[in-house]
Amino acid sequence: MREIDQALYDAIFLLIEKSDYPVYPYLPDLDTQYPFFVMGSTQHYPDALKNGLSGRLNLDIHFWSEADNRRMVSDSLGKLKMLLDSLGRVEEYRVFFDMTSTSSIVVDNSTDETLLHGVLNAEFKYLRGEK
Repeated sequence: MREIDQALYDAIFLLIEKSDYPVYPYLPDLDTQYPFFVMGSTQHYPDALKNGLSGRLNLDIHFWSEADNRRMVSDSLGKLKMLLDSLGRVEEYRVFFDMTSTSSIVVDNSTDETLLHGVLNAEFKYLRGEK
């Protein structure tokens, strides 16, 4: 049995992989075509229950695009939220996506080309065991 953070990471990776954009576990080479998603850091806050396990997980998911289409970045983050809300179950865990998860879009000048960098801080609650 995998830990919930890895199980959820893998499930989200597969969901994004089946969507319109490529997804990477880390920033790809500079010659990679935009747009794409990058899985970021995770934070796990477990709570023990008498007959199970519950807690919260935060996953940062990044979206990179050329700077000429901010609407596409915003729409892509919105579609991602809808995908995450559809999860419901990951292995033996029930997962609940928080639709109030925060996101941001910033201009990135770290390459020769101006980019937009969207970040969704996806927040989940999970439960295993007790009903």
